[in-house]
Amino acid sequence: MKRLKRFAVSTLLILLIFSSCRGNERITKSEFALDTVVTLNLYSRKDEWIIEPFFRYLRELEGILDRYDEKSELRMVNEKAYSEEVVLSDVLFDVISKGFEIARETDGAFDIAIGPLVDLWQIGTRTSLPEGGDVERALSLSSWEYLDLDEEKHSIRFQKDGMSLDLGGIGKGYIASLLMEYLKENGVERASLNLGGNISLLGDGEHGKYWRIGIRRPEDDRSDYVDVIEVSSGRNVSTSGGYERYSIFDDGKRYSHIISPKTGYPVEGDLASVTVVSTDASLADALSTASYVVGSEGLEELSEKFSVRIIALKGDQSIETYDATNASP
Repeated sequence: MKRLKRFAVSTLLILLIFSSCRGNERITKSEFALDTVVTLNLYSRKDEWIIEPFFRYLRELEGILDRYDEKSELRMVNEKAYSEEVVLSDVLFDVISKGFEIARETDGAFDIAIGPLVDLWQIGTRTSLPEGGDVERALSLSSWEYLDLDEEKHSIRFQKDGMSLDLGGIGKGYIASLLMEYLKENGVERASLNLGGNISLLGDGEHGKYWRIGIRRPEDDRSDYVDVIEVSSGRNVSTSGGYERYSIFDDGKRYSHIISPKTGYPVEGDLASVTVVSTDASLADALSTASYVVGSEGLEELSEKFSVRIIALKGDQSIETYDATNASP
């Protein structure tokens, strides 16, 4: 029940808007994976054959990056990387390297080594606030700066006992990038993929050249949008919000699942949600989290630094857009 509830809330934040135009051959397939619902849309009957191998490939990637799967490679890394140097598969090393670089470039606003804090807070399941001392201890273990990556060996080592990686802020985007590349390599010219709020687009949209993405009010379960953005082929859209998943602890206060690597506590900022549009799905995923952490005052700098479009929905329901891409939507 917990996993389904998480999906039901997160889908309120972003939605690919479809038209009902004549001649639409859309073929849709959804499966539950990566703790969310993954939906693939194809637009030609000739591509229908790829659905089964597509989702099989998704399962393979999930088996590498799921930290809660006892048989996953990431789980093995978290268990062994303090006591010994661990050589990684190409996939896991690549996503960790990307996360490491984004953590460095955002000065830790995004951090893949936040596992101890995620495990402590247990947002969505825990009912009582953790003790301040426990938060401080978990925070002392949660930093990308305590990771040793060896480019030549493709290996990793933790500097502190008790560290662990959590790729939840970049894993879906990274997997989306591999899946979309898989489609292109197999001749698919037009597709859309919604991987738990991470949308990736290939080819022209259903309304012409551009795809239309609706951004909903996080606490509103109706089908109206606070904004609709146009996005071109090859773009990826990721949204993060404080109401995506949360806990109400014994103090009666609601705490977001997005934990600040700076403070060790769930983010309490001025943003209701933040959406990032980028040609890089991994970057869009990670920066939506980083943007929510830094708040509205840091968004212009992030947009310029990474050449992305950022759409911020503030708590007062006003919208601000920062776009340093100098390109079409």
